[in-house]
Amino acid sequence: MSDRLRPALVQADFSVGAVEDNLRRILSFHAEAGDADLLVMPAGVLSGYPPQDLVLRPAFVARAEAALEALAARVRGSRTAVLVGLPIRGLGHPHNAAVLLRPDGTREIVATQELPKEDVFDEVRHFAPGLPSLPVLLEGFRLGVLIREDLWHPGPAARLASAGAEVLLAINGSPFEAGKADRRVSVARARLRETGLPVAYLNLCGAQDEIVFDGASFLLGAPSAAPWRAPAFAEAALRVDLVRGPEGLSFEPLSPSAPAWPDGNASRRLARVASLRGYVRKNGFREVLLGLSSGIDSAAVAAMAADALGPEAIRAVYLPSALTLAEAQTVRFKIRLSEIPLLSPVPALSEALGPAIAAPPRGALARQNL
Repeated sequence: MSDRLRPALVQADFSVGAVEDNLRRILSFHAEAGDADLLVMPAGVLSGYPPQDLVLRPAFVARAEAALEALAARVRGSRTAVLVGLPIRGLGHPHNAAVLLRPDGTREIVATQELPKEDVFDEVRHFAPGLPSLPVLLEGFRLGVLIREDLWHPGPAARLASAGAEVLLAINGSPFEAGKADRRVSVARARLRETGLPVAYLNLCGAQDEIVFDGASFLLGAPSAAPWRAPAFAEAALRVDLVRGPEGLSFEPLSPSAPAWPDGNASRRLARVASLRGYVRKNGFREVLLGLSSGIDSAAVAAMAADALGPEAIRAVYLPSALTLAEAQTVRFKIRLSEIPLLSPVPALSEALGPAIAAPPRGALARQNL
């Protein structure tokens, strides 16, 4: 029996409903896994997360299960096993599940036990809860798999520990909120204290409609230790060795920890950029058009759009007047500019509308807008 297992935990962005595209991405990650023994993916990646009412369509669940079979065929005979999330058929509603696919062709299935009904999720409506699960086995290691809400309740982790799990793998699709990354660490620390098991937390990143996932995955090996951190708001492949010693399993990360996660206004801005990027790209738009007025609101939008999409995907239009900062803004953000000069009609409009516009100072705003 080996005393070392090398998983690769992939913090990545997937699209709801794009089953075949998601499968291609997972196959690409598997091909790049190198000497990893196990490729671990976040929650629900084959279907995209959260699938919401799509899982109530039997044909959609069947597509996800067909993609799972295609993935299993690729894993069979390879070096690297895969732990992947998807909806699978159950009695009545489907389960929010994770499947361990082994290179020898065998597999094990784990289903979420705790279903959230708060904020942006109503999984009680979409999924059936799973039964308590045993640890999944790989290369002699007993891996306790927690999906989504299971980490936030003590019961599932405690049952896995009682059944002999050596580590907790928490695969997630946890939305961004300011300060939430540190709250996740606190929850994982509570599970570690209760069970004595180290925790590997893997989260989605990117955006889907109104939901932004911030990544911010981490490894937590001891109750009082600082977590090893993956970056926030970015895709990342986390390489780590699980090493079995006299006192149980420990983590040996193969890359340095990211710095502290952004918080406050910095994290909110990164979330807005990720949201804009996800909306534009996942709806297939090639470029965006924005009106640049020289005001702070459109300048902020231009700056975030340039960060989210790249300047080549942005076209700005501005209507020059006597004083404008729009031209300077487009130079700063390196975006294309179209000019529609409107200076010549302004005097005529001012004369025509003069009687209807109140005298200064009450009429100052109307004259500025004109």
